[in-house]
Amino acid sequence: MSKKKIYFADFETTRQNEEGKTRVYLWAVVREKEEYTGEDIKTCIDLMIKNKGIYYFHNLKFDFAFILDYLLKHDIIPEILEKNGLIYSAKFEGVELRDSLN
Repeated sequence: MSKKKIYFADFETTRQNEEGKTRVYLWAVVREKEEYTGEDIKTCIDLMIKNKGIYYFHNLKFDFAFILDYLLKHDIIPEILEKNGLIYSAKFEGVELRDSLN
């Protein structure tokens, strides 16, 4: 069995607008010498599904809110490991997200 590739990822988001909504305006994913960036959630999720592996997010709970919203709108139901309001990991389409804080 081959080892899963390890990536590190982060989102930058806008401030809340008048409707109280926030959106991802920049994301970055890195693995060794590979660097990927984009400006919308769809291209980030497409990249993760294409490059299946383990993705570590600093404060996954915050970033996962945007990912979960996208997944559910596209009928993808992730498997979530959560305890006491903290999200430790989430899995979908061969991708595993983990929180680097926990």
